[in-house]
Amino acid sequence: MRATKKRAEANPPLIYYAPGGGLGHLTRGIAILRQWRKRTGRPALLLSYSPFAPLARKEGIGVREMPGPDAGALKRILDRAGPRALVVDTFARGIMGEMADLVPSLDIPTILIQRYLNPAYLRQFNVTAFVGRFYRLVVRLADALPPQTLSQQTVDVPPVTIREMRELPPVTQRAGWLFVDWGEGSEPFIQAAQEAAVRQGKTLRVARPAESYPAVDQMAGHELVMGDGGYNLYHEAALTGSPTIFVPGRRMYDDQFARTAAAVQARTPAALGALLQGFPPEPLPSHSGEGAAAVVEVIQALLAAAEKPAPRPVSPAARPKPAAPKKAAPSKKPAPKKAAVSKKPALKKAAVSKKPAPKKAAASKKPAPKKAAVSKKPAPKKAAVSKKPAPKKATVSKKPAPKKKRPSRKAPSRKRPVARKTTAARKTAQRRRSHSRH
Repeated sequence: MRATKKRAEANPPLIYYAPGGGLGHLTRGIAILRQWRKRTGRPALLLSYSPFAPLARKEGIGVREMPGPDAGALKRILDRAGPRALVVDTFARGIMGEMADLVPSLDIPTILIQRYLNPAYLRQFNVTAFVGRFYRLVVRLADALPPQTLSQQTVDVPPVTIREMRELPPVTQRAGWLFVDWGEGSEPFIQAAQEAAVRQGKTLRVARPAESYPAVDQMAGHELVMGDGGYNLYHEAALTGSPTIFVPGRRMYDDQFARTAAAVQARTPAALGALLQGFPPEPLPSHSGEGAAAVVEVIQALLAAAEKPAPRPVSPAARPKPAAPKKAAPSKKPAPKKAAVSKKPALKKAAVSKKPAPKKAAASKKPAPKKAAVSKKPAPKKAAVSKKPAPKKATVSKKPAPKKKRPSRKAPSRKRPVARKTTAARKTAQRRRSHSRH
């Protein structure tokens, strides 16, 4: 989103969007942001249009109240805050689709806190494809329901509760009953619990959101807890080890009946009154309550990975020493290139000079065998014995032949004076004869 780029905060906040008008999404947001502030010391901001949103301030969490599931209001808040990341609880597209156009336009990491959702809803709005395309990471919370996979980038964490086990007050004695009010539809069950408490001689305390929040702080001190089958109450009862009777209700997106199927259920006020006449149920398997801290660790890892590319331009300047060898390396490379070029022409010239030489030799060798072939054929006709001396004479005659020719040329020069002398002698003889005749 362009506006988030314009915002230049030294310490931008982590924003958590908790849709819905009840306590479920709001409580998870408070639990996670509490651990965020505790472990990182960085600011956080909770966005909610729940009427119970101001309760987050009791836990030291900043809250921005919204008029409703309004995409325009969300965009304005994100533009002003310039957050490091946006965390969305459960509804990736928003309950009313308010996030459908907003999330794809963001240029910050988006993280989905995944709780079980009605499969029909997921199919109707193609939520899996939307999450896989526009959400950087999905954090899947452990629950007593079949796991749903919305993205390949999914990390599993333990159940998220607003308190960890080590934060609970020490329990010395459990006494009385505690009814956790969930709002609309709870009054008939509260009435049945009050009547049963009078008959059993028990004290009944009703934990209402505006008066005693969070209820988990009181659950450990009671011998019996009653409430709906929502995500928070179920896992808080497991955290505190409190015997609990669940009153599951029908919800559009959740499945409280399936979540509490292995526990004790009272689906009507009469069924609740009957159960209160007997012994309290066995507590649920406990957990450490460190799910919120695990979510924070996952978010930190994601943001650290997302911020790694930012310091890349500075890294070359921080390493001047490796820069020198990089320059020296190119200087070494051109040297062999020149040598390689100088060697190549040498090889080419030698190749050219060598090629004509064999051609001439081949031409000189070819006529030689032809003459020898002619000389060898008449030789066998004369005699078989003459073959042996013939090569010897040929070999000897080849060397002296030039020697004989040279003296033959000089011989006439020596004989000519002799011839001249004989003619002169003849002339003198003739003269003498002539004189003698006279």
